Amino acid sequence: MSAQIIPFPVVNRGHWTAFNEHCFAHLVVNGMSARDAVGHIEAEIADKRESELLPERDRLLFLARRALHRLPLKRS
Repeated sequence: MSAQIIPFPVVNRGHWTAFNEHCFAHLVVNGMSARDAVGHIEAEIADKRESELLPERDRLLFLARRALHRLPLKRS
């Protein structure tokens, strides 16, 4: 019997919510590397923290702009 080592990036995930863990699991299952998935989740957490500094009426637009900015460019 052999064991398989699954490498996970060394990141303190103590501040993650259950939803963040759920999103991470789905990103990894859908083919994203663990390192990229952690970066994606951490970026979302940072965006939410930054958005809390804005007036409530501007938060959704701020988060949408950040999410759209991170989308990969589709070249045809």
